[in-house]
Amino acid sequence: STTHQKVIYDPNGKMGDDGLDIQYAFERSRIWKIKTRLQHTGWLQFAPPLVLGLLWSMVSFILLQITNDSGDKRFHFILQFMGNAVGAAGGLLLLVGVCDILIIKFHLWPFPEPPPVPKKSNQAEDVFHLMRHRRSCRSFQPRSL
Repeated sequence: STTHQKVIYDPNGKMGDDGLDIQYAFERSRIWKIKTRLQHTGWLQFAPPLVLGLLWSMVSFILLQITNDSGDKRFHFILQFMGNAVGAAGGLLLLVGVCDILIIKFHLWPFPEPPPVPKKSNQAEDVFHLMRHRRSCRSFQPRSL
């Protein structure tokens, strides 16, 4: 009997039989690299409303272009209504995304004064104590740990 050892990760890009090759291939894709770059620079949270707003606006544009070519009046009215509704939703999502960027990233809204920095000591517990007392995620913190 032969012993078969499964390979989980191979730096040369070859995977074993355990189904992780799909995950590994996805993590090497351009989409994953863009996602991690946006995540580590703090811009990932702004992407969903902007991307959805752009997609919905494009769908709205296509629906309104089809409306101009339709001959049936009922069909024309339905397409025009759907195009306007989808366009309004896309516009609102774009507005939300732009407002988020202006308020959060560029600090165009008066934020309250940050709490005073606690006095540092040489104990490792102080960093965890500070993390436990934070009120929100890292994206909204005005200073680093």
